[in-house]
Amino acid sequence: MTGSRFLFIAPLSLAILAAGALPWYERINLDKIWVNQAPSGLFYRLPFMERPQAAMAYRWLQGQHMDGQQNDQLVERQIEHALSVRPLYPDNWLLAARVKHKLGKTAEAAKLAEHALALGPTRGYLLWDLAMFWLAYPDPDTAIALLHDYLLARPHDVQRVIFLAYRFKQDKAALLETLVPNRPDPGYGLDADFYAARILKTGIRIKNAELARLGWQRFETRNLKGNVNAAVIKSYLDFLIRQNDQHAAFALWRDMHPHTPLNAAVTNAGFEDELLGYGFGWRTRATKGAGLERSSEHAVEGSYSFKVSLDGSENVNLYSPAITLPVGGGKSYQLSVYWKGEQVTTRSNPFFEILYQQDGKTKSVRSEPQRKSWDWQRVTLTFEVPVETHFVEFRLRRWTTTALDKLISGTVYIDDVRLEHLTSSIIRK
Repeated sequence: MTGSRFLFIAPLSLAILAAGALPWYERINLDKIWVNQAPSGLFYRLPFMERPQAAMAYRWLQGQHMDGQQNDQLVERQIEHALSVRPLYPDNWLLAARVKHKLGKTAEAAKLAEHALALGPTRGYLLWDLAMFWLAYPDPDTAIALLHDYLLARPHDVQRVIFLAYRFKQDKAALLETLVPNRPDPGYGLDADFYAARILKTGIRIKNAELARLGWQRFETRNLKGNVNAAVIKSYLDFLIRQNDQHAAFALWRDMHPHTPLNAAVTNAGFEDELLGYGFGWRTRATKGAGLERSSEHAVEGSYSFKVSLDGSENVNLYSPAITLPVGGGKSYQLSVYWKGEQVTTRSNPFFEILYQQDGKTKSVRSEPQRKSWDWQRVTLTFEVPVETHFVEFRLRRWTTTALDKLISGTVYIDDVRLEHLTSSIIRK
């Protein structure tokens, strides 16, 4: 009984002791306010004791009124009281700055905000709140400097900061140079390209080619082997292809694969090498009811082909394998591919498809679907590329169906994919 009573009383006693020690702790640290140093980390884990005054100020800032009171004077008195009893709590000083700013006392507000920064120069959330204050002040240059420091304290919030700050500067390169640090603090154990990768990833996510390029220009390590940022580098190549940026995509591919030619040839045309899964290499998409893999069971040339195994359990919507092929705009091509089928069922059966963009619309050229079993056959597709098009997509395709025999089964092998330039004729729109 005595032990359990002690377990209850001890935490309560410690809390009372801590509350009584707070003013003393603040007094012995007052000198730290004036030398731009942050108080001990212990201080910031102690409780905020002036909640009533702060709550009143917050409500007033949000437009709520206190009936029967002189609102402005009351709020000023309350926030001054909070500052007097907790002079080392930077949030109080920032709150006071917001109050003064709303009252039109901008000079006082600026000094109070500067004082808050002196109390907590490395506190992540305080730096963010101060940046919001200076945006409203308005002083965007000071806000950007604070956001820069915020990223040093909270490096994983790069995307959040970019989304906020990308709107109020026209010179995006200068903005990122000032806003985002070149390297993270060594204490975080992050790689040197951490910020560059986050900028690049953000640009890709919002489909902003300029932002993505600025991120890519920051990269120090661009090779893929052993690179923690390999995934985002690969996604950047795919992004450039989707943007139809021929020169940038070719340059990046040559950097990544200097020994792989970029012309009308198909990369890994006979599936003799492992699939790259990005860029100008073969890609596959995990598909329920379909096994997708390189196979040494059958081949037209060499030792391998690509095998698609359909187990008959699903109404498969098939898009794999697929590959992006670089082409010359305004030219004609013939693509040939060998394939072999074993007991392929349903009326909606596999076929080959070439896709390209023309006048903002997706155009396609398709082969005839095939069913049942057939030995190696050569399929050819002839197409003309619009002048503005630099890439086409080639893939094996099968549509879902509402027919009774919608569950497809069987096996398809693909091999020896070739692309041949036929003429230099230009399509007239």
